Amino acid sequence: MYIVEKSLKLSENVYEIWVNAPHVTRNAKAGQFVIIRTDDKGERIPLTISKISGDLVRIIFMAVGKTTHALAEIPAGGFISDIAGPLGCPSKIKKYGTCVLVGGGVGIASTPVIAQALKDAGNRVVGILGARNADLLILEEEMAEICDRLLIATDDGSSLSAGNDSSMSAGATSNRYPAADINSRRRADALASISRSAIPHPIARSP
Repeated sequence: MYIVEKSLKLSENVYEIWVNAPHVTRNAKAGQFVIIRTDDKGERIPLTISKISGDLVRIIFMAVGKTTHALAEIPAGGFISDIAGPLGCPSKIKKYGTCVLVGGGVGIASTPVIAQALKDAGNRVVGILGARNADLLILEEEMAEICDRLLIATDDGSSLSAGNDSSMSAGATSNRYPAADINSRRRADALASISRSAIPHPIARSP
């Protein structure tokens, strides 16, 4: 049995738990995942490692089925039956120069640990986070602390601060913007603009 040290609701149907699992934290690398089982009769579900802190591993997930709803209901001080990992191939981390890291919705969960690893390797890190609206964004403050530049785009265009396509796309490839300068745009338009701006630049891509 593994103790859930913290349990929080981050946004609509999105939850964060911190599990005491030193066998995971000792060996975990950015981009890996764990497999969790809530009880001895439960199904096994893979979930991304979002952050490591001492013996605690953070997992962020959306409650969409029986098992994830059960996981969301476990309070701080409760237990899960099993946590296996770390599993999977880690992200390829080295000094590239400028790295653009994109996360959307609950997929933002994996970005902090990868962003920190890239930063520790000597890269300039640009983070781009997206969601349907501002209320569904997660981890933006944490990513703002890690990234040299953070850009935010929402499907409904809800605004955290003024922004436009040119300022967002330039932010992916320019060094003249300060850390945590946040723009909000319609997500599809913003990401399309960023993709176009990246074409002339030697930006590494990870599959």
